[in-house]
This record gives sequence, C-alpha cells and structure tokens, in this order.
Amino acid sequence: MVKVPVLLAAGTERLMAEPPRAAAPPAPQDPPLDCVPAGEWPDRSRADAVVVGSGAGGAMAARTLARAGLRVVVLEEGRRHTTAEFGRRAPLDRFAELYRDGGATVAFGNPPMVVPTGRAVGGTTVVNSGTCYRTPDRVLARWREEYGLVDLADPVAFGAYLDEVERTLRVARQPRDVLGRNGALALLGADGLGWRAAPLRRNAPGCRGSCQCVVGCPSGAKQSVQLSVLPQACAAGARIVTGAHVRRVLTEPDRPGGPRACGVAVRRPDGSELEILSPLVVVAAGALRTPRCCAAPASAGTPGPAATWPCTPPPASPGASPTRSRTAGPRCCRA
Repeated sequence: MVKVPVLLAAGTERLMAEPPRAAAPPAPQDPPLDCVPAGEWPDRSRADAVVVGSGAGGAMAARTLARAGLRVVVLEEGRRHTTAEFGRRAPLDRFAELYRDGGATVAFGNPPMVVPTGRAVGGTTVVNSGTCYRTPDRVLARWREEYGLVDLADPVAFGAYLDEVERTLRVARQPRDVLGRNGALALLGADGLGWRAAPLRRNAPGCRGSCQCVVGCPSGAKQSVQLSVLPQACAAGARIVTGAHVRRVLTEPDRPGGPRACGVAVRRPDGSELEILSPLVVVAAGALRTPRCCAAPASAGTPGPAATWPCTPPPASPGASPTRSRTAGPRCCRA
C-alpha cells in the first residue's frame, strides 16, 4: 500500500537534488472544457441525460449523447487539473488529490489488493499508465454465451467501436527510445528466451518519458479523456459539474413496466445537496462505485469485488542481467 507514495517521494527528492536540466518545451494548452463547480450549480435542474463519472466510460457516453443532440450533464466528484499544474507541482504533491482515499482504496481478498482509482475530471485515465488493451475474443465470446449480448459482442462490430476509440485517443505502439533501460532489458531477455515481446500500445503520442503517468502527465502527451474525449463532448454541448458526489440515483417506482431512473441526488463539498432530474441516467463510476450508486447497501451475504471482479495485478518481476541498470525509483515506470 505504501509502495507508490514511497516511490513518488523518492522521485520528488531526486528531482530536487538533480542539477537543472535544459528547459523542457512548454506544455500545450489544454483544450477548453465547460466545467462548473457544484457550488455554483442550481439546487434543482433538468437535463436530457445525466452521466455519473467523467472517466473512460462516462466521457464516451457523454460525447455520444451530446452529439445526438441531448442536453448532457456530466457529474464528477473531483476537480479539473491542467497539464500546466502537473508541470508545476512535485509528483508527491499531486498524488493525494488525484486519487480516491489518497490512493489507499483496498479490495479485501486473498491477497488484499490496493485499487488505485482516480478522482478528477477525466477519472482514472488521468492517473493510469496509458496502456490500451483491446478486449480479447475470449471475453467477447463469454459476453455472447453467458449474457446473450450477441449483437454488442460481435467481434467485427465491436472491433469497429474499438477502432474509433483508438483513433480518438491516438493509440500507437510505444517507441523504444522512451522505454528506459529496464524496458530495454526486458525486451532483450524476452528475445533471448524466444518469447514474442514488443513495447505496449499506449495513448501517448510524443511521450517524453517523464515517468509521471500515475500522477498526471506533465507534458500533455498522454491523451487522457479530459484532453481528448471530453473536449469533444463539451463542444457538442455537454457540461461538467465538478465537486459533485452522487449519493443515489432517483427512481419513479410507480411507472408502468417497473421503476425507472428519473435523476440523481448530489452532495456538494460543503454538505448541501442538489438534484438533477433526467429521464436518462448513465452511471459510469467504475467497477467499485457504480454499484453503490445503483443499488441499496449490500447485505452481509453479498460478495464483494474481490469475489466477482476480474483484474490484472501488476506483480514485480525480478531478474538478473549481465549489465547493471542505473534506472531507479519511479523512473522504472518507463517499461
């Protein structure tokens, strides 16, 4: 649980101790976003669609709905952070504000695992490594066979959606010149073992190898959704309410056909509340927060995320090399 803060602290200390380098090119100006603090939003309002969460899923939903002509409001608990801010502030200084629970969210299981989730306009895309992994065919097959999603999980149709996402995010194979020494050694070892290996596909054109992906890219190279998708959603008319903690989805229980969502109840940072009424509510708050918005508190017998949620923990992979790598601290994130 303390690994990332320790590495960031080491990286911050190292950055301060290193001699000044040649000035890096100035970060590009972020695209405009229509962000309104929750404290400035009216207590009661209406929209054609409300999207809970401004991360990967929420941003794409907001863009799609706004381009279809709907009045869209996106709700985000965190605030907007800019590329210029990331360049000015030390990595450790950014960490606690960018992550939910200061980066200490834990999924209890065997073993327990830290689950770093972002809390900012752009969601976890602001603090992930930018790796873009296409949905495997085996997962699409499971969706078709177990959940009946025959049309949605059609490999050709779904592949076209992924192609569009990759174009928007500018996904490409990472160039070798920014991998770092540890990444080069990993590729060398794989080649020696006869394994197929290559740099990851990432949404970071022009990456400078700053190794600060997990605390906000200071060069603006990583195309997190606040730099790519959300500007397009706002250009189509979507608005983003920041500092908005969604307490619950409002429902109309007596509608024909059963209860339906009719809006959301939101808590502001000062504890006051607001309501946004809407016939369409999209909850895209991630695997951990979405169930809490959509359902009553779980009973004692309800399995938690550790029992039902597939994930990919990043274990350490030690190895021996005939040459010594001088890469240390958070710079190891380059691989």
